Amino acid sequence: MSPRVSTQVNLSGAADTIDAPLLRDVSLPHATDLLKAVEARSHGKEPESDVPEWVQELGHFGRIWEPAARKLALAYAHPYQFTPSPRVVHLGVICSLDGVVAFPHGLEVVEFKTRWAAPPDFPWRWDMQVKAYCGAMKTRRAVMWALYIWRHSNMPRVALYRHMMEYEGHEITAVWSQILLERARQGWPEEVTDGKR
Repeated sequence: MSPRVSTQVNLSGAADTIDAPLLRDVSLPHATDLLKAVEARSHGKEPESDVPEWVQELGHFGRIWEPAARKLALAYAHPYQFTPSPRVVHLGVICSLDGVVAFPHGLEVVEFKTRWAAPPDFPWRWDMQVKAYCGAMKTRRAVMWALYIWRHSNMPRVALYRHMMEYEGHEITAVWSQILLERARQGWPEEVTDGKR
């Protein structure tokens, strides 16, 4: 029997092969980056420039499972239109959504997440991000497909949750107030045109 040869595969490269990321537009700030800064300042810290390796690895895994998540979202939306990965500019901020569904009652934002935590954990940043995207798409409704990975009684566990949200208009407005305050704090110019990117 031939000896087994085992080689670790670069997870980031695998994610790029399975689901190549869109080229990042750096001409304007991104909602997610501004919200990270808002969150850091709320805890009296500066935004982290270095992401821990384990967080990066979980992010790569999340990108690998997103193509399957898109199929779930497509089935959920049927027979209505699901548009994956729309990128829009709202009030001079880039919002890169995972998807949007055009239902008869209006648009619904779709997001996919992977988290190292027991369900139904729903961190502050997720909530703020979805509210921001709802504001950008002029809707109050959203659905998030969240894959949770955690340990319970020293055993690995995995669960998939579908979170349904409907926000009040004042909640969305409050998030955008924080985003625009951070945008101004970072010195981004005000002359912008909203629309698709």
